[in-house]
Amino acid sequence: MGNLDIWLLTLHLFSATLFIGTVFFWTFIIDWVRNRYPQIDLDEAETLFSRRLRPIMSVNVTILLLSGLGLFYHRHAALKDFDTFYAYGLSLKALLGIIAIAAFFFMPLLMRLFKNKMRAHDIAHYLLFGIMILIVILAKALYW
Repeated sequence: MGNLDIWLLTLHLFSATLFIGTVFFWTFIIDWVRNRYPQIDLDEAETLFSRRLRPIMSVNVTILLLSGLGLFYHRHAALKDFDTFYAYGLSLKALLGIIAIAAFFFMPLLMRLFKNKMRAHDIAHYLLFGIMILIVILAKALYW
């Protein structure tokens, strides 16, 4: 593994951890407070969180995407023999990663469409978190 791979992997792991942690906080903490204490109006707090988090996470998710593409490019030789678990797993991991990143960028649009439907809001966050956990499991399985 070359120096570039190490840098790409470090950036990728750091940005993935930040992305997963943010989605975890939003899904299991903020949404839990909203559902558990409906008398508390979290709309203003969510707006303030979003105003601060969205620019930071946009940069982070871009770093995640670019480092992931760089790692995928450096490992694409393994995809020539597509009959291996590694090739299938890496391809699936890349596809799920692109879906998760696309979901992040389209989530504000989806939330506007489902503004008064909190169930859809919750389902979207749980699905995104589930995809992220599946990506982590796949990543770990690829190196066993």
